[in-house]
Amino acid sequence: MAVAPIVVIGLIAISLVGLAWWLLITTEGVYLGQRVVIWLYDLYATRYDGIKQFLPDYDDLLLAQPIMNEIVPKTDPLVLDVATGTGRLPAALCRLPYFAGHIIASDPSRKMLAQAVIKLAAERDRISFL
Repeated sequence: MAVAPIVVIGLIAISLVGLAWWLLITTEGVYLGQRVVIWLYDLYATRYDGIKQFLPDYDDLLLAQPIMNEIVPKTDPLVLDVATGTGRLPAALCRLPYFAGHIIASDPSRKMLAQAVIKLAAERDRISFL
């Protein structure tokens, strides 16, 4: 019993769509190289936080608090956030009432960094953007 060519073509098409989804969406392009990753982040920068639906309370608990636990008793550290994206970590650190440090935030995606600048405008005295 031979498989109809249309079935084979359909299976190949579904597999290619699945592979493309995995490469571009699930892994955010990481297996396609740095240029593709930066391009994807630039493309979705204005919608990134909405797509990911990050919760500030979780960022405080799972990002900022563990970092501060490691550097206690120092409450005024200089923090370098490489690949800051839209500024989740700086935002979480600045929400901690006892964080008195300064953050240097950098990202290869200029549009993601621009979103961080907008989001963290009220904290400009505590954050430098590169």
